[in-house]
Amino acid sequence: MPPLQAAASRSAVANPDSVTPHRRYRGFLNAAGVRLLGFGLAFWSSTRATNNVVKGFNMTTRPTEPIRAEHRGLIPDVEAVDRAAIELAHWNQEAASDRLFHIIDFLEGRLLPHAAAEESVLYPAIDEAMGAANATATMRVDHDEIASRVQHLRETITKALDVWPDAERTAAVVRQLSALAAIILLHFRKEEEVLLPILDSKLTVDEAEALFEAMDSDHAHHS
Repeated sequence: MPPLQAAASRSAVANPDSVTPHRRYRGFLNAAGVRLLGFGLAFWSSTRATNNVVKGFNMTTRPTEPIRAEHRGLIPDVEAVDRAAIELAHWNQEAASDRLFHIIDFLEGRLLPHAAAEESVLYPAIDEAMGAANATATMRVDHDEIASRVQHLRETITKALDVWPDAERTAAVVRQLSALAAIILLHFRKEEEVLLPILDSKLTVDEAEALFEAMDSDHAHHS
């Protein structure tokens, strides 16, 4: 850089007021362009998010979201099963009867029909998607174990209430409640983290909706 131009540059840095109007105008345009770009990106992002919602359906939703939502609806009652194992020591016979049979009603009236619908509709779809006839065999074994434990729990509760609060019978109820809740929650986790992602990668939204409509129908049949 020639000495005269270099001196002028140093003078401009040391004294901003010496910058020419042309340079100031160019700097203003650059700053304004950055701001406009920021506004444009924000508007595009907002518009894209709005356009992703069509007729109340979020287009970024996973195809298997309906069954995940059903699990979320069941989990509070499953957690109540586990909580009962901690709290029942403080219940009198009347409270124990009311609360424990409420749990049985949930397990037999909601959870087991949900499992039956999965076996009739969901699991065959997963087997087909994986190209293996018995891909969900271990999940069916889980269902068998859960159903067996629900029946055993009903019997244990009935016997315990006859002699409430017999320590040995009460302890048996506690063990069964805790174990059953743990098995159910683990089963849900295996479905959501291992099996459902397979359907998410294979099914369209329309195919998934048809699948879950069939599940709802089967669920109603078993309720």
